[in-house]
Amino acid sequence: FISLTKHFNDNKGKVYFAIDKNERKFKEVNAEGSLVLPVIELADMLSTIPKSYEEDLTFTKYDFSISDKFNIDAHEIFLSSSLKYKDYKVNERELVSLNGSLIPNDFNGMESESIISLMASDNYYFNSDNLFIIDFKFDKYIKSGNFNDFSEVSSRVGFVSTINANFGIKAFATKSFMPPSMYEIDFADKDNKDLKAESKKTYSIEGVYEDEKNRLSLYVTRFEIKDNIALGELSQGELGFVNADEKFTGEAISLDYTRKFDNQNKLNIIVYKLNNNKNVYQSPSEGATLKAFQTVENFRFYEELIFKNSYKYGDIIDIDESYNLSLGASYDYSKDLTLSIKGENLFEDCMDIVYADRSNLADIKYKSIENSDRRVI
Repeated sequence: FISLTKHFNDNKGKVYFAIDKNERKFKEVNAEGSLVLPVIELADMLSTIPKSYEEDLTFTKYDFSISDKFNIDAHEIFLSSSLKYKDYKVNERELVSLNGSLIPNDFNGMESESIISLMASDNYYFNSDNLFIIDFKFDKYIKSGNFNDFSEVSSRVGFVSTINANFGIKAFATKSFMPPSMYEIDFADKDNKDLKAESKKTYSIEGVYEDEKNRLSLYVTRFEIKDNIALGELSQGELGFVNADEKFTGEAISLDYTRKFDNQNKLNIIVYKLNNNKNVYQSPSEGATLKAFQTVENFRFYEELIFKNSYKYGDIIDIDESYNLSLGASYDYSKDLTLSIKGENLFEDCMDIVYADRSNLADIKYKSIENSDRRVI
């Protein structure tokens, strides 16, 4: 990795250039077969499931950008442009099937990608207590192979206000996107390698009250995701990543309270809840965290309790609630020596880990394993 940076305009502006090169060599041998989605054909698994998989790849990225920040009256303006070029080179890739035949190994055919970006941001100060924010970004993606070029516009509008010495509020509306990664393209369903970018709209508002001893924050958000990239349904003949047909929406609320007894002793409580339109979850929809910190002369103490509510993973498997308790203590023997001890998961009740058993592609099952090891370090 090599980078060069040149500042100008009293360090407010910057010219940047970088080269990033990565080599990846990988080899896997499994007599029972490996799950390499880009090459597997459900109708002929014996000759398309690899028992050995070896590859040598080179990823190279060139990055050039120029940006500057300046003020016009009450406006703080930021302008930026960039050009990125990514090269994906397959030096060697060989896959041998369960029956010993070579498997075609051109995962997606995309060898390079160029990204042109333009960005403008304006922070307008009505006065010292009220700020209006507006951002725009344009991205153009140019891809090689049988992939369509596409353009996206991202934007954000926000307002930040200090109501009085103790209370403030901020609100944002954001439109953004997430292009498919190379991993998602490689492991996309064979019928559509040219995945669409995920588009996301987010709306949020947060109010904060703070005085010398207390800080209370209430945060509420709503999001909408279109063309969500997710693993397809095998029951529908989809093997790999696809763009979901349905829009995914949800809401979340969180409460964060901190009580400062003094500079060395404080208590923090966080509570959250979320939901989505499908009522399907891959993590808990409710939870809470309690943290406490104390200092007594040369001793420091730390306590943390994390609660996660029970849920049903993907509406398939039930996962029990969990209470994860951690305790820590340290003693400053001298300015050069500190003695510490920490216990993690003392209740032996971390949330179970869910995994997909794909030993039989025709009947993928979701299972869970316990995650309850107690640790003392």
